[in-house]
Amino acid sequence: MRIITLTILILAAAAAQASAQVCAFVSNYSTGLNSGNGVVSVIPTGINKVVRNIPAELIPGGTAFNPDGSILYVGNSSSDTVSVFRTSDGSLITTVSVGDSPDGMAVTPDGEFLYVANFQGESISVIRTSDNTVVHTIDLSPNQVRSVTISPDGKRVFVTSPTAGGVYVIRTSDNALVDFVPLPGSDVFAGALTPDGVYMYVTERDSNDVALIRIANDTFLFTIPVSDSPTGIVSSPDGRFMYVNQATSGTVAVISTADNMVVDTIGGLRNSNQGNVDITADGRYLYVVYGNPGGVSVVDLLTGQTVSNIDFNNDFTSSIGRFIGPCGVAFGIGIPTLSGLGMIAAAAGLGLIGLFFGVRRRRAATS
Repeated sequence: MRIITLTILILAAAAAQASAQVCAFVSNYSTGLNSGNGVVSVIPTGINKVVRNIPAELIPGGTAFNPDGSILYVGNSSSDTVSVFRTSDGSLITTVSVGDSPDGMAVTPDGEFLYVANFQGESISVIRTSDNTVVHTIDLSPNQVRSVTISPDGKRVFVTSPTAGGVYVIRTSDNALVDFVPLPGSDVFAGALTPDGVYMYVTERDSNDVALIRIANDTFLFTIPVSDSPTGIVSSPDGRFMYVNQATSGTVAVISTADNMVVDTIGGLRNSNQGNVDITADGRYLYVVYGNPGGVSVVDLLTGQTVSNIDFNNDFTSSIGRFIGPCGVAFGIGIPTLSGLGMIAAAAGLGLIGLFFGVRRRRAATS
């Protein structure tokens, strides 16, 4: 009986591990003769293959998750909408109309509101997530807005603007514009906060640098030289490094946050038309989005080597924001990892042992 119980427990653990999958959700689309609604390609990080393309609307782009990762938000730039999906199975919950050309977006830490940067609409749409309703629009005209980052305490929202040349600061309690941080470079692109919320790093694409902002007093400190049109940026989970896409060279610059210097450059990526970047929660793998043709390169940060290149059928990717999060077995990825397979093997072995001794007991009882 004990062996049977232990077998059941091991099988349950293996099943739980199989279902606790993580995926990259990458927006992509085609133009010209093959144009139409785009898709979100789902890539389990355990196998690094596209297992499904979730239908989206015209030119899907920016992505964000709610705090527990059960909901994925995708901005559709040419449809002026945000699609709301379940990450468990990719099903569409609803579609929300927002401003012109939604781009970057982020959810408050309490999960109550989604802030969406409308690039051409020169505004921020505030969506209440409980009923997926736009409850406020923050006018930032005449300036375009691109990426959205929210402080860890949820009190402030930071929005990059390429035309204003800096970062807008919005107070979430009343959605008031409370500050603007001018930056010296041009084409301000995307921002990433350190996990403690003390500093923000902002890529300036045309100036080939990363601007550093102290959050406590919204002060620009200095720029860090990089190269080749920096675009996407993400912090390592421990906050020690910033990873910066250098879009035109097929490389990623690694900035040490201890001394704010480039300490490494990762090369060997699929092509030089790169965009966004994200990192797994354990800090082991970096996912670098590229376009024309679209796809994702996967870098093992322990070795600095590219371990996989995943090409899409579509030509372009248009992703900004975090795109790695939980996903369910409904995507056809309920295949356990090697350790999960080990659990199943152990359970099978225990089951055979239990069967063997059960047969012996029955024979002994009848003899």
